[in-house]
Amino acid sequence: MAHQDTFYLEKESDAFFDRWFANENRPKDQKLRDSKKQILEQLAENMDMRGLKVIEVGCFIGDLPGYLKSEHGCDVYGIEASVKACHYAKERFDVDI
Repeated sequence: MAHQDTFYLEKESDAFFDRWFANENRPKDQKLRDSKKQILEQLAENMDMRGLKVIEVGCFIGDLPGYLKSEHGCDVYGIEASVKACHYAKERFDVDI
């Protein structure tokens, strides 16, 4: 059995992305997934987001950092275990994760 620290990286990180990407019902033209819209609404209610430095841990495809970068001029950072999701974030949202 894989060590707990490496289990997710070895067994699940890219596999989760593959399942998400293969899902026929995934939104293909949205700038921001619905779950991230809820986070954005909470942020907007509580702070001025213009020009913030933002880090999202477990940012998956980078849609929230990408949106904050393009719409609010934020300096964004993301951490994500899936290499495939990181590449998708760069291609789709122009963010380096």
